[in-house]
Amino acid sequence: ALKGCQVVYLDVPFEICWKRIRFSDRPLVRSNSKKQLMELYKKRVQIYKAISTVQIKNHRDLKRTVTEIMEQCK
Repeated sequence: ALKGCQVVYLDVPFEICWKRIRFSDRPLVRSNSKKQLMELYKKRVQIYKAISTVQIKNHRDLKRTVTEIMEQCK
């Protein structure tokens, strides 16, 4: 299904993800502890990295991230 497609993985450290979601009303966040979410993150990161064709560090400012995505996906 992904043949010939660019798959961009935005690589964000767990602690930054946690800061973004910790007060979320999302069921996954509400029903799991920080430790449980970290374990889920660790499992999913391996899958995301395996299927991505481009990996971008996404802990910088938005403009820089978008520019890097555009450069990598030419």
